[in-house]
Amino acid sequence: DTPLKLHLLYRDDIEKLKSKKWQPKLYLTAEEHEVVDKKGTVLVLGRSGTGKTLCIANRMDRDRELDSSVTQLFVARSRRICKYVRNLVERSNNVSESCMYMTFTGFLERCETILNVKRSSWGKSGRIDFTRFKLECYNKSCTLGPLIVWSQIRSFIKGSIEAIKNGRPLTREEYYELGRNRCRLSREQREAAYSAYEYYQSILDSQGELWDDTDRMIQLLRCIRGASADALAKLRVKKIYVDEIQDYTQAEIAAFFYLGSPGGLFLAGDNAQSVVEGVDFRFDEVRSIGHTLFDGDIRYIPDKPVKVRVNFRSHSGILNMAAAILDRLFAAFPKSVSALERDTGAFSGPRPGLIQKMSNTMLTQLVERIDGVVLLTHDEKVDEIRKVVGDEVMVFGIRYSKGLEFPHVIIVDFFSSLPESDQKAWKSLLSIRSDQVSGVEKLKDESPEVETQLKLLYTAITRCSKRLFLAERESSIAGNQFFKWSKMKKDDQPPLSVEQSVDDVDRLQKTADEWVASGVECGMQAETEMENDLEKARFWLKRAAADFTKGGHAEFYDRAMAHLEAVDIAEKITSIEKDSNSRLPVELELNASLAILALLKHSLVEQANRMMIDYVTPFVSEYTKRRLEKEVVSHLPTLAEDVDGAQIVH
Repeated sequence: DTPLKLHLLYRDDIEKLKSKKWQPKLYLTAEEHEVVDKKGTVLVLGRSGTGKTLCIANRMDRDRELDSSVTQLFVARSRRICKYVRNLVERSNNVSESCMYMTFTGFLERCETILNVKRSSWGKSGRIDFTRFKLECYNKSCTLGPLIVWSQIRSFIKGSIEAIKNGRPLTREEYYELGRNRCRLSREQREAAYSAYEYYQSILDSQGELWDDTDRMIQLLRCIRGASADALAKLRVKKIYVDEIQDYTQAEIAAFFYLGSPGGLFLAGDNAQSVVEGVDFRFDEVRSIGHTLFDGDIRYIPDKPVKVRVNFRSHSGILNMAAAILDRLFAAFPKSVSALERDTGAFSGPRPGLIQKMSNTMLTQLVERIDGVVLLTHDEKVDEIRKVVGDEVMVFGIRYSKGLEFPHVIIVDFFSSLPESDQKAWKSLLSIRSDQVSGVEKLKDESPEVETQLKLLYTAITRCSKRLFLAERESSIAGNQFFKWSKMKKDDQPPLSVEQSVDDVDRLQKTADEWVASGVECGMQAETEMENDLEKARFWLKRAAADFTKGGHAEFYDRAMAHLEAVDIAEKITSIEKDSNSRLPVELELNASLAILALLKHSLVEQANRMMIDYVTPFVSEYTKRRLEKEVVSHLPTLAEDVDGAQIVH
């Protein structure tokens, strides 16, 4: 029941297999070949696990084969995805200095550096994200939920292409005039949303240091439009490739259009996985950016999305449930997701297991039966579940897990954790036949939050490749109806799921190689977290070290521990207030130096580079800094390329 990676090997490539560094290209279906070979700016639509990222890597290869001097930029939210794509592109030692891999944060910083944009306005302490908005800036008297309001602000009022072109947020009347297919709220709901925006903006205006990501994006776009020819020449890249395009607002996507060449964008995503807080995404809005910014110039306007449908990650047992969730999403919110034929699974496999009224003891017992199982829940419930199962078990929020995949998954308390106000809406959604569309149409007006909840459930289900379980510790209206619905036969088809008890679940054990592979995945995720959250990076490195121990790989264990020691020292350094007179305590400076040496000893050159630049040089004298940059830092990127390929800008 495990999908395989299929590689393409020619007779002339057989000798290359002797090299440990060389890997054959992954096999492409005819559908994927069509996507890779399509001319002009391309939009790619495919559900989870259908090979969208693989298409990006092969398109990058193809573009370089057609033009060896082409400049290329790959962008993703996740550093982990950047590394994955870099490895795919360079699998046959095909390294190009004109190819860059950046997280979106790195992309913004590069643009701001070249354009000399002052970053003093964007202090971390003043940033308003959704969590802070909900706690500090949301008008509690609003009839709409905070997530709906946040999405209207980020995606439409401040972050729409009309707002960008006008150079200001939409007026109330302009917001009301947005088409209903695009902004799916009623007139009455829009009135409430705009009033909530005015309340929020008044808080930002009264406290000058507060800002959100859209404010930063608006300033950057303004600077791009007013930039000199020399600055634009440094910024522009002939080919730009973006993964998970559904995670970006129109304002953010506009930057790619401004800085790419005509017909030079390759954008892949799936709006069924549009669960980033504040982003309301449709592929039609990507096409409208070209129309609006370039006055209908067809060179900038992509065709409708090309589609990939064969799923190589999950087997049919999981895909059937995921498809059934999407059917309900289409019925209740018909304009929220691009329609696709159901994914075709390359393999069959077991149906998801359902466990109701699960006690904490039963949950712990189930976890103990499945080596390396991952628990997914609502992001705000993670700490609660982790206290039940212990720190050794991987527990993640669904939003956090997007872009990752795991062999075995337990989705915990999804339904019982839904707001009480949405419980009956879920019962209505799951009570009617799939052809009774009229029965659920009212949901889009009465319970708009259910749209995002459906996407979250779909995202959680599709993280799994082998065995999936849905467990509820408490009874709920939505959960009871889901369990009833998923166990029913439909149109002479078997039920989507099977009810199980903990005793029914066979012991699932990992081999030593699987533990090592899991440790490598954990190490990659730690790298992703290094930019913003050292505590999470520490968690992942501890997991990696534990997995390497179980897999019996001493060398990788030593690497993980060296990296963990560096993270511990980095955290101590970040607690020091930086100013012109700041210096590291002698003992801490010594420990930081030893940590860098340990990283280099274990060939973790990129990590040593970051440690030096981000955590050591800001605290040394100008003379020492110049010596370090000349004698150490300037050599680290070259060393890193020798060890692990091109650098990733984070």
